[in-house]
Amino acid sequence: MTTMKQRTAPNMNHILFSCVAMLLAAPFAAIAAADRPMALLSDNIAEGGSSLLFPKGTAVIPTGATHAFVTTGEYATCKGTLDSTAPHGGAKVLFDGREGWKSQTFGDWDGGAWTTVRIDLKKICLVGKVEIRALREALRDTERADVLFSLDGETFLQHGIAENTTAGAGDKANFIPHTAVFETPVQTRHVEIRIRKARHQQQIGEIAIWGWLASDDPKANFIPAGEKPKVAFSARPIQDGAAQISWTEYARQAKGVTGWRIYHARQSFARVDEPGVTLLREFKAGQTSAAVYPFEPGSTVYFGITALYPEGESPSVQAAPLRFRTPFERNTFGDMLAINHFIGGGAKSRGQAWDEVSLDMLAETPFRESRWWFMFPETVTRFLDRGVGMVTWPIVDSKPIRHNIRNANALGLHAFSKGNEPELKGVSPVVYLEGLKKEYAAAKALSPWNTLGAPTCNIWPTALEWLEAFYRAGAKDYFDVLDLHTYTTPPEDLFGRIQRVREIMAEHGDADKPIISTEFGYADTPEGPEGVTPLVQAQYLARGLVIHYVLGFKRVYVYSFFDIGNDPHYNEHHFGLLDYDLQRKPAYHAVCNLGRVLGDCDLEGKVEGLNAPDYGYRFKTKDADRRVLVVWNAEAERLGTFSTAANQVEIIDMLGRSRKLALGESGRFSVPFGPSPVYIRSEHPVTFISAEAFDGPEGESPSTGKVAFELDADSRILAPGATSASVRPRRCLKTGGPSPTRARVWKCARRSPRDGIRPASGLAADSTTSKWPGRCPSLPEATPRPG
Repeated sequence: MTTMKQRTAPNMNHILFSCVAMLLAAPFAAIAAADRPMALLSDNIAEGGSSLLFPKGTAVIPTGATHAFVTTGEYATCKGTLDSTAPHGGAKVLFDGREGWKSQTFGDWDGGAWTTVRIDLKKICLVGKVEIRALREALRDTERADVLFSLDGETFLQHGIAENTTAGAGDKANFIPHTAVFETPVQTRHVEIRIRKARHQQQIGEIAIWGWLASDDPKANFIPAGEKPKVAFSARPIQDGAAQISWTEYARQAKGVTGWRIYHARQSFARVDEPGVTLLREFKAGQTSAAVYPFEPGSTVYFGITALYPEGESPSVQAAPLRFRTPFERNTFGDMLAINHFIGGGAKSRGQAWDEVSLDMLAETPFRESRWWFMFPETVTRFLDRGVGMVTWPIVDSKPIRHNIRNANALGLHAFSKGNEPELKGVSPVVYLEGLKKEYAAAKALSPWNTLGAPTCNIWPTALEWLEAFYRAGAKDYFDVLDLHTYTTPPEDLFGRIQRVREIMAEHGDADKPIISTEFGYADTPEGPEGVTPLVQAQYLARGLVIHYVLGFKRVYVYSFFDIGNDPHYNEHHFGLLDYDLQRKPAYHAVCNLGRVLGDCDLEGKVEGLNAPDYGYRFKTKDADRRVLVVWNAEAERLGTFSTAANQVEIIDMLGRSRKLALGESGRFSVPFGPSPVYIRSEHPVTFISAEAFDGPEGESPSTGKVAFELDADSRILAPGATSASVRPRRCLKTGGPSPTRARVWKCARRSPRDGIRPASGLAADSTTSKWPGRCPSLPEATPRPG
C-alpha cells in the first residue's frame, strides 16, 4: 500500500502513569525535516530547568512565548475555564510545567463546548508536534483539539487535529495525551488550539508545543502556516487495474472544503497544472474515499489529490506512485486470499441493509478479491468501493448488460473463470472447450491482459479423469490459468491430489501454467452427515490455505463468506465464514488471523525434521525483518521443542490469542500444537528440535487453549507491548529465587471475538465457565458439493 499522511492522533496503547505528572516524557522523536530532536517552544519551563511534568534534560528553546484565551467568536473559551484560571495566571496555567488543581482548567458543567488558546511564540518556528493533556473519566472528557497556525497572528489556517484514541475511562488523576504530529513541520509564529469537550465537563492540565527555530535550519523542508496543507491520502491496488484511494483522515481535519479532485500521471508531479497531469475524477466534499479505474495491469501511475475551496483549488500536491499488479499475480500470502461472496446472485438476498452490512464486514477481512457470476456494474462497484476486486465468468453477449468481459475491462478488471464444475453437470470436455475457445478469442481481442481460468473442475478421481479428457481435446492453448475446485477432507489430501494434477499438466506440455482454486471450503452442517464441527471447519481452512500456498496456488477463493440458509440438514447452507445471521464463526477468526500473521510474508521453506502427520513451514517478510513458523499435527496433540537466536518470540494460536516469551541464553522453548495451527513469530529463524505426544487438561485442546515453553532460570514472560529489557526474571513463589528450569504450561487469557454483536458460534464468551471443544473424531471424506 502507498501511504502519505500527516500523522495525527497516534494510538497510545496504554497510559503510563497517573496525573498530569506523567506528561510529555518522550518529545524527542526526530522529524524527517530536521536532524536534531525537537525542543519545547511554548515556554513551559526555563532553559536548563525541570519540572514534575518534564524530565530533566528536556530540550528547551526560550522563545518568550505568551499565552491568552480567545474570548469572542464561535470558539470562545467557556466561562468556567476563564473563572477557574483567573486567580492563577489565566492561560499561563496551561504552560507552567506544573501539576495540581491550581494548574488546570475547569470548564463549564453542561455549558460551553470550547477552550481556545492562542500562543505567540515571538519567533518564526518550525512546529513538529502539539500535545494537550486532558482529563478522562466517566463524566469529564475531551473530544479533540483543532490546531491552527498563522504567521501574522490575524489569519489562522487549520493544519491538524490532536486527539486520543485510548479506549475507556480512567479516574480523576488520569490526564491523557491528545497529540498532533506533523511529519513535515509547519513554519509559524502563532498557534491557536481549539479544545472541544466530550462529556459534561473538560479539565485541561498542560499544553506543549515542540519544534525548532526556523533560523537554525534555513534549508529545512516545511509547510508555511498560510499555505493549505497538501492532501494526504493512501492508495492501494484493487486486483489488476483499479485502485482504492482514501483521504478520510485528512478530510477530518480540513475546514471549508467544497470538493476534491484526483489527478494522475505517468510521472511524479508537484502541481496539477504540470504537463502530462490529467484530472481523473471530482467528488463532493462529503466523499473521502473512492475506487478509480481503469488502468493497465503492470503499470505504475502517480496519483495526487487537491482540495477545492470557495476561493478556488489549491494546486500543490504530494504525488505518490502506485504499481498495478498483473492478473493473478502473487507476491505474498495475502495476495492469494480471495472469497466467494454472492450478493444479488447465488443466494437469496435478505434486503439492501443486509447486503451492505455483509460488504462492510468483507472489507474488514484480508480478502481483496471475490468471485461472482455477472459483471453488473451497479453491483461490482459496491465491491470496488470497499477495495475488493472481482473475478467473473467470461460471458460474451451482444447486450452490454451481459457482456462480462467488456464490462469488467471498463472497471479495471481482467480476470475470468469459465463456468462451474462442468463434470458434475454432464458437460463433456469437447462441448465445454467449444465455448471456451469463443470466449478466449473475444477476451484477448478486447485486451491482451484479459486472463482466463478453466475448467473449474474438482480434484477427486472422476473429476481428474474429466480433466485429462479436457487436455486430450486440445484445450491447452485456450486458457491461461488452470482453475480447480479443491475440496478435500482432510486438507492434507491436497498434496497427493495436486501432485496428480501436476502430472496431468506435464503430460500435456502445460507444467508451467499457474493454478488457482475458485472454490475451497468446508460446511459445518449441524445435523447433516457431510459436515464438520465449527472448530474443525476453522482448522481445515487454516491448514488448507497454508497448504495451497505451499503448493504454489496463485489464488484461493474460499467458499464462502456467509451461509446461504439455516437448514441444519442441508450441507449447501453452511459453508460460510459467517452464519445466516452474519455472525462470525470460528472459521472467520481463524482465516482473518491467518491473513494478519502471514499476509505480508512469502514462503521460505519446509521446517526440517517435521514429517506427516506433523507439518511445519517457514515464512518471512520480503526484507526478512520478521519470520513466522506455522506448525500443526493433523491427528493429535504434540509438544514441540524449538530454538532461536532471538531474545523473544511470539506464540499465536489459530484464533489470534498470543503470548510473548523472553528467552534465556539457550533460546529453547516448547509449544504444543495439534489440529489447530500455531504460529511462532520471531526476528530470527526458528529451528525445530523435537516433538513428543502431549496431553493437556481433560476437556481442552492444548493447541487452542494453551501456550507452553521451556522456562530457563532467566526466562521472562512479557506483557503485551513490553520488551525483554523492561522485565525482571520471574521469581519462584515458594522459594523467592529464580524459577527452576523445567517445562511449564501457561494458560492463555481467554478472549471473546471482537464481534460487537455477540460471540460467534462455538467461541467461549465466559472465560471462567466456557471450555473450548476437545478433539474431534476423524471424519470420512465429505461428499462432493453439487455444482
